[in-house]
Amino acid sequence: MFFINPLLIIRSSTVILLLLPCLLFAHNNPEFINKPLSSVEVELLTASGSNKNANSAEFIIVPPKETVRVVWSVNSDNKDKVIFSVKQGNKIIAKDIQNGAETDPNLINGEMLVITDVKGAEASFKLDILARLIVVKNKKGSADTSAGKRVYKKANCMGCHKWHGAGGGGYGGAALSLRTTQLDYNFIKYTVRCGRPETGMPYHGRKSYKGDDISCYDVTGQELAEDKPPRARSLISERDIDAVVKYVVNVIKGSGEPNFDQCVAFWGEKSRQCDSFKP
Repeated sequence: MFFINPLLIIRSSTVILLLLPCLLFAHNNPEFINKPLSSVEVELLTASGSNKNANSAEFIIVPPKETVRVVWSVNSDNKDKVIFSVKQGNKIIAKDIQNGAETDPNLINGEMLVITDVKGAEASFKLDILARLIVVKNKKGSADTSAGKRVYKKANCMGCHKWHGAGGGGYGGAALSLRTTQLDYNFIKYTVRCGRPETGMPYHGRKSYKGDDISCYDVTGQELAEDKPPRARSLISERDIDAVVKYVVNVIKGSGEPNFDQCVAFWGEKSRQCDSFKP
């Protein structure tokens, strides 16, 4: 007779269970990146003492939903001596922050913020606020946004927003800049799917405004009548909408002025589209 050792089965199963996560995720390489959210001027109102009268004008930051921490970077000669607090309404939401400190993005709920209770500053300074994001990289080490870039091209987002996303004139009118937008992932996704009434921003969702559908702005296309957004040249799936929005949020948004490296990443090394961006 042939007997199977039950311990061998258990051991084999254990090995499989232990190795499976490694096999599933071995091709991915998680990495953190810092994405600019805003730059705030903090004005020093008193030049002596504890500098507690130094503060900033009100501002809003909208961290992307992938944000794991908000990073506060002081831009001044004595940046390592500066200490400040972040106030929202009448409440201090973060106290005694120093250059490079990281705070919980969940403390920020979309209301106006003020930098206050500044200490150690010798002059007015600029505060750079960044979102610390985690991205998954593939074997080649580039952010896994290739699918979104393909959709960006296929859906002709370039027609109005241009390859670099900075906007300008197009067949749909003057498009807003995706590089400087403060809109978050969810808002951009909704806009891609539903378009913007009374503007040239078209809708791309396959079910948007179809029949009695009210998933966009809680109204039907018939109810919007002439205010209904134009139909995109090609409608795309929810999967493609998600991919292109991730591309906009992770690659285009907050990426500064268009440059040669970004152009090559979009068009390829052999394209002449990037000649004007050569250093």
